[in-house]
Amino acid sequence: MDVDTDGSRLVLRDDVPSHCERAASEDLEKTASNVQPASLSEGLRATCAGRGVYAWSGSHYVRDLDAGEGPWRPLACRGPR
Repeated sequence: MDVDTDGSRLVLRDDVPSHCERAASEDLEKTASNVQPASLSEGLRATCAGRGVYAWSGSHYVRDLDAGEGPWRPLACRGPR
């Protein structure tokens, strides 16, 4: 996570590039082979979906939809729900 020095903006990103994509791929394989229940995928997907740029809006941070592409893009692979 990176925060501007004045706190006006923060960026949530993978600690390692493409970490969410690799984790999602492994998750998909484990779920497909019944090594783990599909319900565990929800936490992974929610965490990775939270990646992005956020701007301070007076009392809380809101996602900056105009921030463009980056390491916070949605996961490409989709598993069973």
